[in-house]
Amino acid sequence: MDRPDLRRGGTLWGQFIAVLTVTLVHDVFYYWHHRLQHKFPAAWLTHVIHHADEDMGVTTGYKHHWTDDALRVLTIFVPMGLIFKLEPVTIFWLSFLFAFHQLFLHSNINLSFGPVIGRIITSPAQHRVHHSRLRRHWDKNFAATWSFLDVIFGTYFHPPKEAPPTGVSDRAPITNLVEGHAYPFIGWYEMARERLARYRAAGGRGASTPN
Repeated sequence: MDRPDLRRGGTLWGQFIAVLTVTLVHDVFYYWHHRLQHKFPAAWLTHVIHHADEDMGVTTGYKHHWTDDALRVLTIFVPMGLIFKLEPVTIFWLSFLFAFHQLFLHSNINLSFGPVIGRIITSPAQHRVHHSRLRRHWDKNFAATWSFLDVIFGTYFHPPKEAPPTGVSDRAPITNLVEGHAYPFIGWYEMARERLARYRAAGGRGASTPN
């Protein structure tokens, strides 16, 4: 079965339809990728640096560990590349829109689109809720562009009037570039060591035996 071909001869209307279609599909992939990152500790280690920023602003959109980007390639862009045929000009528009929207979402402005439009398209105020330190905001507003996905899957939280504080509390401070790059790998090592210790304590194979 052939992949859907979104090439429309380069017309403006064709590019609009192609970009709209792909952003919708992208957000479905992104939503579940993002939600699972928050659910599983091993995946959270790739993402926590992005959430650690206590002074959330446009630069927060660029603060990702490279394993976070690598994981998105595998779970989002490879599947989308297998699904769609895209013109280079469409890829350009998609890249431009995603880059701009990430800066917009992480900007330090408490802008909401209201109770109706806000349930369709994400706003900076909604995404700040996602970065909030407050427990009632945890695991909310995962969608990158189309917030109706959060509405459908029960993770939508309408932003309050006052912007909540951002950051995380379950992370050791990172003071330099080496620590930043090493952070998830150290976490994975500790997780593996703890699991092995539990396995041995439960009497599994590899447990030490008395002489």
